[in-house]
Amino acid sequence: SSTADRSGYFYNNKTTTNTTYGLYAGAFGTGAGAKRGISADATGGTGENIAVRAYATGGSSSYCFYGQAGNMRVNDWIGVDTDPLADLHISQSSNAQAGTGGIRVDNGDPSNYWKIYHSGLHFSFANNGVREAYVTGGTGTYVVTSDRNMKQNISALNTVLPNLLKLKPSRYQYKSAGDKSRYTYGLMVQDVELTFPELVHQDEEGNVGLGYDEFVPVTVKAIQEQQEIIENQNDKINTLEETIQNMISIQQQQQRQLDALMKTLKEK
Repeated sequence: SSTADRSGYFYNNKTTTNTTYGLYAGAFGTGAGAKRGISADATGGTGENIAVRAYATGGSSSYCFYGQAGNMRVNDWIGVDTDPLADLHISQSSNAQAGTGGIRVDNGDPSNYWKIYHSGLHFSFANNGVREAYVTGGTGTYVVTSDRNMKQNISALNTVLPNLLKLKPSRYQYKSAGDKSRYTYGLMVQDVELTFPELVHQDEEGNVGLGYDEFVPVTVKAIQEQQEIIENQNDKINTLEETIQNMISIQQQQQRQLDALMKTLKEK
């Protein structure tokens, strides 16, 4: 029923519980030469050129392309549900945090995954179906989800100022830095671990690190504590000033009384 010009057509409509293939190709053998299961190109003409067109429907799972081993190489742009305008162009099927749209990466366990996606306004990051952060459209601000409804076991911070003063802000270079003349400002994890252990993170390979944005609430608490100290000192200063002013008033009154007494004695 198609008017397309085809160099080959493979169709498998077999009813079976086994895996069915429209086209099965493999490249095996030994030797240093390249092995290509399928190599296709489409060039020339004024119409739409399609090197390979495939579809698979029905069954427990359907794959248009399935590679069991080896690499896949495309020497041009790739479009997912769209005509590509970049090296990789995806037109999402969904903008929801738990939806199918975006790029999903798991660690071999399908239930443990990260997803990056366009949420409609922002570039978002979801972990196991929950958006944890996003970059705002228009400003590029990195935002961490911090809704009270997503939290539990909430409690106020204890005093932080004495421990914060123990930290040693440093200037240093990373050994892996490409620019050996560039210095970075920061803290040593080992120092932070002694005072704020909850702010220290460890990756899967045992390397420790800091999320500097987590110091924001600590800094806010420290400022509040300093403000309380300042206000207490201001109260003491005000009290001292009031006391001094009272003493001056008493002294002035006593001086007036003394002057009056001296005047009286002179008149006698």
